[in-house]
Amino acid sequence: MRRRRLKAPLWGTAFADLRRLHLLLRKASLAKDIKAVWKTHLLKTLICVIADMELLGLRIGATEIAAHIYAHYSLGQFSSAIDLWREAVAAISSGQKFNAESPQPSSVRHLFPQTHVYALQAAVQLKNVNVVRDVYTMSVSMIKGAAGAEDNAQCRSSVLALSQALFSVSKRAKTATGSDYPWDPSRLGYDFLHQIYIKNEQRTSGPDQLLATRLLRCMIRALCLNGDCKHAMHIYLKHTASLENSRYGIAPEILCEMVGGLCKHALVDEAHEILSEATSGSRSIYVWNTYFDGLVRHPQKTLKGRSVSLLERFQEAVQDMHRIDGIEPDTVTWSIWIRACFQLGDWHGAYKCFRDYFAIMSRDVASWDTVIRGLFQSNSPEAHAVGWQLVEEFISISATNPLRKDVGSSTVVVADSRLVETVLLHCFPRFSDVKSTYAYEVLSKDAFKKVVLWIEAKVSPQRKISHAIIIGTLLKSGRIRAALDMHQDMIDRQLWPTKSINCMIVKALVLAGSRRRALGSAADATRDAEDFIERRVPKQHYAAAYLPLVKCAALDRRYVDMWVLINRHYPWVVPKQEEEAAAAADTSRPFPDAAMYQAVLSATEATADWSENRRLLDKLRHHLNLVSDSGDKKFKTKMVGVYNHYIKKHI
Repeated sequence: MRRRRLKAPLWGTAFADLRRLHLLLRKASLAKDIKAVWKTHLLKTLICVIADMELLGLRIGATEIAAHIYAHYSLGQFSSAIDLWREAVAAISSGQKFNAESPQPSSVRHLFPQTHVYALQAAVQLKNVNVVRDVYTMSVSMIKGAAGAEDNAQCRSSVLALSQALFSVSKRAKTATGSDYPWDPSRLGYDFLHQIYIKNEQRTSGPDQLLATRLLRCMIRALCLNGDCKHAMHIYLKHTASLENSRYGIAPEILCEMVGGLCKHALVDEAHEILSEATSGSRSIYVWNTYFDGLVRHPQKTLKGRSVSLLERFQEAVQDMHRIDGIEPDTVTWSIWIRACFQLGDWHGAYKCFRDYFAIMSRDVASWDTVIRGLFQSNSPEAHAVGWQLVEEFISISATNPLRKDVGSSTVVVADSRLVETVLLHCFPRFSDVKSTYAYEVLSKDAFKKVVLWIEAKVSPQRKISHAIIIGTLLKSGRIRAALDMHQDMIDRQLWPTKSINCMIVKALVLAGSRRRALGSAADATRDAEDFIERRVPKQHYAAAYLPLVKCAALDRRYVDMWVLINRHYPWVVPKQEEEAAAAADTSRPFPDAAMYQAVLSATEATADWSENRRLLDKLRHHLNLVSDSGDKKFKTKMVGVYNHYIKKHI
């Protein structure tokens, strides 16, 4: 029996009701006082309503598309949000009709600017540089095309909002299993950011100073990360001159980025020169602390040609800060001083500094962590004992008077997760034999129990570092099954394990397999490790995870197994969150990578198997031709360096 087609008036009524419903749902989800659970339910219902509209053949306009993308983005479904945006862009570009019922359907000719912002924010959450560039470029093109004139006021405002979305605060993407690092806009590259900076400067209504500050800061960081500090200094001196003449002045963040970038490359004198020539308004305590940190990281560098000790240079710099700007050292300054003392092996001086400024440093958890960590890492048993005494003291102080800090108009209790991880790392080196730990020998039985209870109460179930320490401790004690259970629990809670956690477990499985092989077991020594990688490890970690297996096979001269592992995912892998990219070559990661090639080449060199060494070089040379057009040049650069190093030995 054929279904009777609804009459046009009923179609219109159904469309009006569903449209009204989805607008009400979106409005309710945007309320500031709504609970997270209710907002999730509203957004899921909104997605279902729009899906029903598509199923009924009702017209899906720009409003529905914006609501659909917003719902997926707010639910953390970033890949789905980008896919919907791309489908809408493709439909608009091709003139596709969205109303399947009408005899003469109308097409959606544009998207709201906010829709592009939602899509770009979703791309930023995925932390995929190529996707962010593509979404931004296409969005700007469509916004300008819809406005009809680039100098249109609405167009300028929309492009500005889109540019600011590049710096949106990063959240943990539940669907991006490899997003272990925070989003850094400087990864977009200097050229891309510089084009946005020029467009912002050319705005008829004047440049947006906040955007200009953010862009300039990321441009400097991008250049310093690539080692081009000379160009970074040129950009800083060129563009900060205009900012000095504006009513805003140079933002301290820009000066801090320039000083920090120079210090990371051991250019301490240049950093001091930049800091001295800056205006007093831009020299804050944060900039000075960045310079102090650079002094400690590169103690071998001389200051203006003078050979002075690290602490003398540090003391001179602190005096300059007080003399020039009238700024007093804060807890971060003294924490850096304490690190300098530990670096010189003077744990007594570090502990004395902590006690001298105990009044201000005792209110900062990071200061406690710095001194306790340094004492634990010292080679002196006396320092270890002092460290455990400080742990007891901190537990007693925090129990009676929790450390607090001001956040806006309210006061919150300071989290001490990092200190908990420091204590956990040095308290339980072996779960199977607690009495052998130094903490148990130093502390009394009641004090040790007090520390254990404090760790159990304070350890955070959401911090990956805490899980890494516990998993590493379990593996050291031979409890691989317990470590695998904790790893699976992290995956079930979508607290995606980091590359270091995955590699720790793989190494433990390879070592256990090698022991079984040495005892004459017929089972494959690498089967458990291979199964773990294929089932639980994300693709972007494949190269690092397979490295121990390949190296073990090469050292054992199991070349058949070695070549099977090398060819398993040759020539590259594409991470799942990057599969939606237009070209696989732009998002692929070589497999094997430079580290894998270097490991097997070094192993065959050590065993004097030059024929296999030559075969590996031939494989690497052929692989370079395949990845030559890859989007990320750092992979190819490292592989070329490995090839050039080992090919010389065959000449």
